[in-house]
Amino acid sequence: MRFSNQLLETSAFYLDFYDYAKDDFETCTQYFGHLMQTLDDCGDKDLADSIEKSFRSLIDAATAGAAS
Repeated sequence: MRFSNQLLETSAFYLDFYDYAKDDFETCTQYFGHLMQTLDDCGDKDLADSIEKSFRSLIDAATAGAAS
């Protein structure tokens, strides 16, 4: 959980500077995918779903702010 929290913080930072940090944000997205897949494969689907929900919330907040 600590890793996913740090990854969320890092992703939020890169989203703030997306024009300059697009590649770094995409790397974070890949890490999220690997983390969720590993957790799912190891039988912790609830944690994988929780992490995915947090990441989607971050994306939703960023895109809603950009759309308005």
